[in-house]
Amino acid sequence: MVPVPPDPNGYVDWIAGKWGTYYNENGSRPDPRRSTIGVQLASTEITLNPAGQADSARSFPFDVYIGPKDKGIFDKTALYRRLGFVQTIDFMGCCCFPMSIISPIAFGILAIMKAMYFVIPNYGVVIIILVLLMRLALHPITRYSQISMNKMSKLAPRAEAIKKKYGNNKAEMNKKLMELYREQGASPIMGFIPMFIQIPIWVALWSAIYTTIDLRGAPFLPFWITDLSAPDAVLTWTPFTIPLLGWTVHSLNLLPILMGVAFYLQQKIMPMQQPSAATNPQLAQQQKIMMIMMPLLFPLMLYNAPSGVNLYIMTSTFAGVIEQWVIKKHIQEKEEQEAQGLISATSKTGGKVKKKKPKPFYRFK
Repeated sequence: MVPVPPDPNGYVDWIAGKWGTYYNENGSRPDPRRSTIGVQLASTEITLNPAGQADSARSFPFDVYIGPKDKGIFDKTALYRRLGFVQTIDFMGCCCFPMSIISPIAFGILAIMKAMYFVIPNYGVVIIILVLLMRLALHPITRYSQISMNKMSKLAPRAEAIKKKYGNNKAEMNKKLMELYREQGASPIMGFIPMFIQIPIWVALWSAIYTTIDLRGAPFLPFWITDLSAPDAVLTWTPFTIPLLGWTVHSLNLLPILMGVAFYLQQKIMPMQQPSAATNPQLAQQQKIMMIMMPLLFPLMLYNAPSGVNLYIMTSTFAGVIEQWVIKKHIQEKEEQEAQGLISATSKTGGKVKKKKPKPFYRFK
């Protein structure tokens, strides 16, 4: 709702206050995620003349937009552009990656999806192809991160020994650790930076699929996932609520179950182990618990999520399983070749650099 000023070039001067209120029709405690939002406006004090006289009544006109939050529609209409309607599209940014970072990436992803849809008129296939293309584009970064983390895990015992030996001298301890990492071609920071670069891209991709109106009523297969904006109900029944959790279950959804399988395979092939866990039993135990919880927690959290979102996560996870298997095989082959002496040990391959003996300036015969 947009109040219309009396003068097209003027502004609305009668609004004194505005606020929104969450409320539920059944009188229960308001929940911002499921409640109706009531918008309230307060006008300035107005004095009207008695009925029948001039200025005995006054009207406040509004323009009302009822439709999808679609950037294409907002960009085509001058009024919507001027009022910034595109800002109502919320891509769910966070403190680490605010909307100023997520929105441009998400809008770019949506533009790519729409362009692909003209060639492949199936948004389910478009999501799968887009995820695979993103995985392929980010593969060099992912591989570098995995290799660096693998080196750090192997150096964990030696790093722990240095920490115990120089625990009372922080400066010397840091110096020795840096020497160890430099000598072995590892970096504690570079192992995380590639992952940090990928996160906003995946968040934007997830938000774009979750937010876009184009998936409303869009089918993937004629017999399964007939609406990408709704859960992929294979079997429906009378809704019931899970005790303690308060979750209402309406149907048997297959995608979240497949997602759990994908998470389990991902944990089995390439556990997300931190280097310090190799020498810290408590941390190692916590990571084992996480390896069990992730395949259960995410499917439960996203059980009733739109099937387009779950299709994206499942595809990305299965693609990640294959990618991690390829990277792990690459690391193992490289280590076997180094052990057999087929590859010279250098700082880049994780071995100690052998200093070459200087050649004499002149050799006597």
